[in-house]
Amino acid sequence: MSNIQRDLIGSFNGMMQDAFIVILSEISRKDVHEGEGKVRDLITAPEIQINKKGIECNKIDSYHRYMVITNYIEPLPMRKEERRYC
Repeated sequence: MSNIQRDLIGSFNGMMQDAFIVILSEISRKDVHEGEGKVRDLITAPEIQINKKGIECNKIDSYHRYMVITNYIEPLPMRKEERRYC
């Protein structure tokens, strides 16, 4: 996914239903600035709500693993006590 605002934390995330490894490609701090809390929640939440266009929403168990591939230095804000990122 290269557009996390649209595909990951946006209104329609149908691609996430059958995904296990979610690769966030070439994201920058600017890309996640507004949705940082949502990204953190997706990483730790036991369930995820799937919303496909024209189909009723449903919740599924979340076994998703997220990988960030980027040339930007520190695309996600990391603190010393952070346990979500490695």
